[in-house]
Amino acid sequence: MISFILPIKNRHENLVRLIKNCKVVFRNIKYEIVIIDASSDLISKKNKFFLKKYKNIKYFKQKSKRITRGCFEVIKHLKYQIATFLYDDD
Repeated sequence: MISFILPIKNRHENLVRLIKNCKVVFRNIKYEIVIIDASSDLISKKNKFFLKKYKNIKYFKQKSKRITRGCFEVIKHLKYQIATFLYDDD
C-alpha cells in the first residue's frame, strides 16, 4: 500500500500516459495517486475531466505558485503511510 504524490503543470498528455502506466505496473498493489495540479485553468479542466473515472486518485488544484508548498500541503490527505513522488516527465 503506497501513496504516490504527483505534481503536474501544463502537461496533460504526460499525465494521461503516467496514469495508464501506473494501472499496468501497479496492478497487484493497493495504491493511490494524489495529484497537485499547478496547470493553467484550461489544462486543469482537461485533467479533472480525465481523472473522474479513477477512484484511487485524489485531485488538488494548486493555490500557491510554489509547487513544493502544494506537495507538503497534501501530505495530510494521504491514505497510506508510505509515500513517494512521481513526476509527469518520468
